Amino acid sequence: MLNNSFETLADVTLPPGGQGTQVNVRLRTSYFASIFITFWLGFTILFNIVVITNGTARPGDISLTLLFPVFGFGLLAFGRLLALGDRSAVMEFVGQVTGGRLTR
Repeated sequence: MLNNSFETLADVTLPPGGQGTQVNVRLRTSYFASIFITFWLGFTILFNIVVITNGTARPGDISLTLLFPVFGFGLLAFGRLLALGDRSAVMEFVGQVTGGRLTR
């Protein structure tokens, strides 16, 4: 079975509410995936700035280095596309488990 690092995760807290327990759900991507894609894109963009401003690079070199940020954005988009239905599935599960209604 394959794992999608960009799948939607739910952080659930249960503070006491007015007439029962309030359920707070925060949806997010894993911290590892967020940190990885931030460093990947940051490094590749910085590298491209150095290559382009250096002035000694040939057009073939520049086009090759531009593939790295495109790959990073493509990886992010593909991962989020695979996780497209996660948000509604997680919220439906939380609603079923708590037996409550979802307000937002």
